[in-house]
Amino acid sequence: AAGTELVLSGHDHHYERFAPQSPDGQADPNGIVEILGGMGGKDLYGQGDTVQKNSQKRIWDKFGVMQLDFTDTTFTSKFVGTDGTVLDTGPTYSCH
Repeated sequence: AAGTELVLSGHDHHYERFAPQSPDGQADPNGIVEILGGMGGKDLYGQGDTVQKNSQKRIWDKFGVMQLDFTDTTFTSKFVGTDGTVLDTGPTYSCH
């Protein structure tokens, strides 16, 4: 994974946050955190496909924004709905 800590990806369907995982999607406490931010304005798809085993939070019915906060050694994430409600708060992740 070449030292990767976080992968952010976007699409037009939903928000999803995954537990740290290996590049092949296996749970790994020292792995890569992935956050899918797809809730910025296009019609939402609904619940959709099968939830992956490392998925920690999935929101398919709300628009909003991601907030990422970084220090020298950690990072955190939030998903905030358009009405200002915090809909997901990720744990504090360590940078390796």
